Amino acid sequence: MTVNEASRRYAGEWVLMKITGFDENHGLKEGVVVCHSRSRARISRYDEKVHNEDPTALCFVFPAGGLHLTPEETRELMDAAARGEYVNARW
Repeated sequence: MTVNEASRRYAGEWVLMKITGFDENHGLKEGVVVCHSRSRARISRYDEKVHNEDPTALCFVFPAGGLHLTPEETRELMDAAARGEYVNARW
């Protein structure tokens, strides 16, 4: 499952993923959801358990539901914003 898929599926919860793949920019691409919960403490307990079982495991803990962009997607959005119409952000 990709990080974005997990983020959409478990929106409003914390997610612990064991990362299994990276994209061409070395960004986190996919993994296995080990645990998801509204409790951050529960996620921390599972994270510790995963590392006790496999000290080399690369885990990613994140609050799901947010937008997770690759570096390339971030650059494209920033480039588009820089070329767009000026917006006065002083309120």
